[in-house]
Amino acid sequence: MGRCRCCLLVAASLLTTAAAAAFGWFYVWQVLYAPYLQGARDIVYDAARERVIVSALHSNVIAVVDVATPSKPRTLGWRADDAFTNAHGFAYDHGSATAYVASYGRGSLAKVDLRNPARDKLPVVATLENDELYSATHASYDAARNLVFVTAAGSHDLGEDADVLRGGHDLLVVDAATMRRTGLLTDWGAGAEPAYPVYCVYDAARALLFASNDARNRLEVVDVGDAARPAVVGEVAAVPELAYVSQLALDAPSNLIIAASQKGDSVAVVDVADAANPKILGSLTSDALDGATGVAYDAARRLAYVASEFAGTLSVVNVTDRATPVIVAGVRAPCGNRPASLGQQTSRRWRGGHRDDF
Repeated sequence: MGRCRCCLLVAASLLTTAAAAAFGWFYVWQVLYAPYLQGARDIVYDAARERVIVSALHSNVIAVVDVATPSKPRTLGWRADDAFTNAHGFAYDHGSATAYVASYGRGSLAKVDLRNPARDKLPVVATLENDELYSATHASYDAARNLVFVTAAGSHDLGEDADVLRGGHDLLVVDAATMRRTGLLTDWGAGAEPAYPVYCVYDAARALLFASNDARNRLEVVDVGDAARPAVVGEVAAVPELAYVSQLALDAPSNLIIAASQKGDSVAVVDVADAANPKILGSLTSDALDGATGVAYDAARRLAYVASEFAGTLSVVNVTDRATPVIVAGVRAPCGNRPASLGQQTSRRWRGGHRDDF
């Protein structure tokens, strides 16, 4: 009898240990490693709720993370859904905690309620899906008019089926309340190639949308004051420093845009005060910016933070002198606390729309 009791105690102890270990691994996998964030692409900070919202294109996920305690971020909820297939980017309504997710893989825009996040309980309220949204890449939100602006890149390969080629290469204006298209831009100006809009950022005060156009290595300025008839009103001419601009940061009070160029391995400072004639003020190319894909801007300190996919770096770029941006610090993967080598930097000063190398 004593032996049986001893065996039961040992078995219970082993089960308890196994359960604790399993929970520990589950915690590491789901919370610390967070596989549902694989391919994390776009992010928005909701200051009022102390949360960040992330779209992950490899896992087809939208996630909500509590950052009230910065040292202990806590995932409140996430959802994998076909509506988020290869989700490159999204727009966010801070007032209603609603995300508008652009699905590159599905060619759609999904409206998602994030007010009460919980795992698999981020309800998709409505979805707009049509050929015009083929390869949807990003979205911006106009709170005053409750509108969503969506860029759709369309097909890469002009040899594909003609029915496919009819879709995309567009800018759509969508009524956020009804999720119906109210405006469409297909005419991007001169040039034989179809547009390939990748990223957009909205200047609400001037009703202007700035969209990167990878087909022509340009930054387009679109007037959306008349939502039914958006029109290109200006552009920065094709230059290598704007090759596949994958993210833009807008400093509206200063009329500046900071552009991160994935194929140009560069960051550029653009003056957009004159919407019809935007100008590059300065640019920086560096090994540390190899595959520059993301950029955030601290206007108060005039620092741009640039994430570079291929270099595996986060670079801090000082743009106090807008004509000569320079990397002042950085970190490199896999050792996140190790300063990145600044490597070779080439600053380029721009005068009257033309650059002078030095």
